[in-house]
Amino acid sequence: MVSVPSLVVLVNVLITLAIFVLVLRTVLASVLLFRGRDRFGPVLGTITDYLVDGTEPLLAPVRRLLPNVGLSFDFSPLVVIIVLDLLGRLLTFALLRVM
Repeated sequence: MVSVPSLVVLVNVLITLAIFVLVLRTVLASVLLFRGRDRFGPVLGTITDYLVDGTEPLLAPVRRLLPNVGLSFDFSPLVVIIVLDLLGRLLTFALLRVM
């Protein structure tokens, strides 16, 4: 049987990890876009490819919902981070209410 406080910690760790991966993906994709893939070697490109493949299932539905503003900036990671944070707070509140 899993205790409620440990479940709260697990939820918070998983959501924090997902947010960290989204931020890392955004930063690395921007670095590769502005500096070029060849300048940093294949390792950084491979890491970015894995991060893109892992986070795309979260970002693709949000991109379809967001209107195209015509800018080269992608707002979907920001929206997903806000939703994940709200979801984490709601789950934490709900789990702590069960106690």
